[in-house]
Amino acid sequence: FAVYAFNGSNGFENYLTTSALTGNVSSLGENIGTYYTGIDKNATTFNTDLYNLINPHNEITYFMYKQTMMNEFEVRDTTNGDSYVTCALSGERKVFSGIFDWTATGYSREHTFAHSWMPTFPADSPEEAEYNDQHNLYPANLDEANTPRSNLALDDIDGTVVFNYLGGSVGYKGSQLVYEPRDSQKGNAARSIMYMVVAYDFNLTGNVNSDKQSQETLRSWHFADAPDNYEIARHEYIYSLQGNRNPFIDSVDYACYIDFDANAHQSEGCVASLQEKLEANFVVFPVPSDDVVYVQVNGTDITNYEVVDLKGRVVLTGNDVNLPVLQLTKEMIGSGVYMVRVETPYGSAQRKLIIK
Repeated sequence: FAVYAFNGSNGFENYLTTSALTGNVSSLGENIGTYYTGIDKNATTFNTDLYNLINPHNEITYFMYKQTMMNEFEVRDTTNGDSYVTCALSGERKVFSGIFDWTATGYSREHTFAHSWMPTFPADSPEEAEYNDQHNLYPANLDEANTPRSNLALDDIDGTVVFNYLGGSVGYKGSQLVYEPRDSQKGNAARSIMYMVVAYDFNLTGNVNSDKQSQETLRSWHFADAPDNYEIARHEYIYSLQGNRNPFIDSVDYACYIDFDANAHQSEGCVASLQEKLEANFVVFPVPSDDVVYVQVNGTDITNYEVVDLKGRVVLTGNDVNLPVLQLTKEMIGSGVYMVRVETPYGSAQRKLIIK
């Protein structure tokens, strides 16, 4: 790390860009190789072995989250003595002055694996370990993200959007009402849910609400949104507190060897389907864009496409175009958030696009 000096106040700060004070800090999780010693993903006891590895661990009460995670990790400094916190679900950056306060900022702690999904529900009186687990808790805007999400399954919306706030939306996947978080939280959320299944011997089909959660979507998000620097740093920090790790952050392919619906070993691993290969090669960039968005499916042509807005209205279509790359502009569809659906000789796929 590097620390730079500054002086001044009230908008007249001067930052020194040279002669930084430098240093190094290593997290307690820097040598994770020995943590998984003896774990074999091909063993029929794989999920049980992970359970025994994760447990027991240090339990930190849910009500200490402000001290443990907000004050010590999530809150970021900004100019003029203010700070900000990011809503995990929507991406909102909430700026505040002074000490972080849940009520003043309108924020809360969101259980990614919803509290009501837990077999022990209500698990907060007394507090159960699964209710308190820091790996499963993220800061979220209470009214605009946490409450709309409620206990809905997480999935990609392909129908009508009924609520939207920044990067998070409530809408329909087929006939099912779901919540779709911002793209950069999808992998994080998937890995939190997979962790909870294994850490507490849950299964997704064990609850009338969690039963709606697609494990296929979790795996898809897990592979499409790999752990970034924020998630890795957060993981290491929680490891220093709880003394246990999320295996799905450390080992990407572990997700292939567990049937999360039943919390059982899955010996065949991940066999990529044609649809999964299509999804993996479907690219929309840049997101967001100031004007032009490029859409392509690597290795094949796009035959037909349509662009749909958040109300489900088709704003643009193209038939028999047979193009390797589509160019969609602000002049063609206007500013907004859309779903672009494409058809290829190998099937169809869809992605979100944003034009400012």
